[in-house]
Amino acid sequence: MTWESRPSVIVIGDGPAGLTAAYRLIPSGCRITLLSLSSRAGEDFRDVSDPPLPILGCHHATWALLRSLGIERDPSMFAESTLEFLLSDGRLAHYPKTLFPTPLQQLLTIGRFAGLSAPERWKLLSWLEQLWEGSLELASDLEQRTALHWLGSLNYSQSSLQSVWNPLAAWLAGNDLDHLSADAFVMALKPFFLSGASNSRIWVSREPWDRLFVEPITN
Repeated sequence: MTWESRPSVIVIGDGPAGLTAAYRLIPSGCRITLLSLSSRAGEDFRDVSDPPLPILGCHHATWALLRSLGIERDPSMFAESTLEFLLSDGRLAHYPKTLFPTPLQQLLTIGRFAGLSAPERWKLLSWLEQLWEGSLELASDLEQRTALHWLGSLNYSQSSLQSVWNPLAAWLAGNDLDHLSADAFVMALKPFFLSGASNSRIWVSREPWDRLFVEPITN
């Protein structure tokens, strides 16, 4: 790309999106002005007491950004974590992991997941099979329905809604089921649960987010 004069770009905010936008624009020859409430870029990420942020295998753009900063996904930098649910009866249910191809992975993980009752697991697998075969389609009005209303129409128990589906919604999309559209919930579930096994892996940085992301990108 050739410019007659270097364009100037104002980036508002120094969160992950703002810092990434500035970093990606610099190679294009842009002059970047980063507007922030603090005097140091990424100030909100510099608290070492904050818990480490998990990065999912399906976050391909995030991994590509980290690789461009010289950060690789290896055991010295990242620990692999597992997904766990605290059930209403006090039990801790682990979501199983497999290394099988996608259809087998979904069958073996959902089929073995003790967070849902056996009838609910069978119902979910049967429903997914109908979607794969094309004999069933997702409702066309998911954007107008909350995730809670949609899951309720699929006859999931209140226990599983509170112990499994609501924590999933809050973790993947940042909202509870009654504040999240059914369409947004489906879009959040697909890349993590309904794709390759590598996409459903969870990685936690051994380094503070400041050292992992903010310092390299500002440098």
